[in-house]
Amino acid sequence: MPDPDWLERLNEIKKHVLSNEDRWGTSQFSFRVDRDDTYLALRQHIRNIRFVAARNPDDQGTNTVSATNHWTLFFDTSADASVPSSTEVDMCPNEPGEPGMIVLERKACRPLVDQVHEAECLVLEADATIVDFLEVILKNERDKYIFSPNSEGCRFWLTTVAGDFVEAGLIRAGDAEDAKGALKKYWKDPKKLGYEPDSASEERTMDKGVFFGQHAAVR
Repeated sequence: MPDPDWLERLNEIKKHVLSNEDRWGTSQFSFRVDRDDTYLALRQHIRNIRFVAARNPDDQGTNTVSATNHWTLFFDTSADASVPSSTEVDMCPNEPGEPGMIVLERKACRPLVDQVHEAECLVLEADATIVDFLEVILKNERDKYIFSPNSEGCRFWLTTVAGDFVEAGLIRAGDAEDAKGALKKYWKDPKKLGYEPDSASEERTMDKGVFFGQHAAVR
């Protein structure tokens, strides 16, 4: 029997997401609770979150922007879950000047094939579910975000969201600072490109997008 309070919170998130489909992508994610597999996945406790950098296959930027990684956020369920899984939250750029889209996707709980670095944050609330984290994103209107003119801004978005999660008491400030430090760097692919491990990352200027919600203060 679903917990009424939790179910009401989930329905509020679902209502917002489905009424703002220009800013949310859910083709690989379901809010349905009338199916046991989906309900159990939504109710699973989140044990840690991971900030994950995807490799830049060409190790190149553009004429005006140095090479960077695209970063996404993963919410991993507890190891004792019947089927451990992750929910990926990917803030993707749209056309210049248009709001970005948050893409939600349920995935197996394992490293990505193309990832080159990750920063892990332990979750402080033992019974936290994906609902707790999505509520923080909505409360702070982090789905109202426009990337920079050169389509950069996923790192700044994630840096901001990390601060929100600390403020909400969901992750440790120290873990969040470690993640923010990783987000400031460009992570090369040492296996493909032949870099030595100690030279596989370098500082990168973080281009910032713009939050446009009424309550979208940056922490």
